[in-house]
Amino acid sequence: MAETGASRPQAMEMAREMVGVNEGGDLRLPETERPLIDLMMASVGLWRIASGLRVVRLGFDWSQIDVKARWMGITPDRRMERGIGIIEREALRIMESKT
Repeated sequence: MAETGASRPQAMEMAREMVGVNEGGDLRLPETERPLIDLMMASVGLWRIASGLRVVRLGFDWSQIDVKARWMGITPDRRMERGIGIIEREALRIMESKT
């Protein structure tokens, strides 16, 4: 890859090591991400939806997630916002691929 000078397979292996994916395929997230993980586990039903012929999830209801975070004693910051956005986009992509 351009930033590292590594090939794509080498870069992917480096990324796996950085996020804690071992050879068994298990994902180990850094303990520093525990508040984000806890918040997302508590927010699984907080989606904005549109309904018609079928129900479509549009994205997280961010105002409800903010309230949930504060109830849990978590002070959201810019870094957490980016993490939630990553999780939101990936969840939407996965859900869309299953319809």
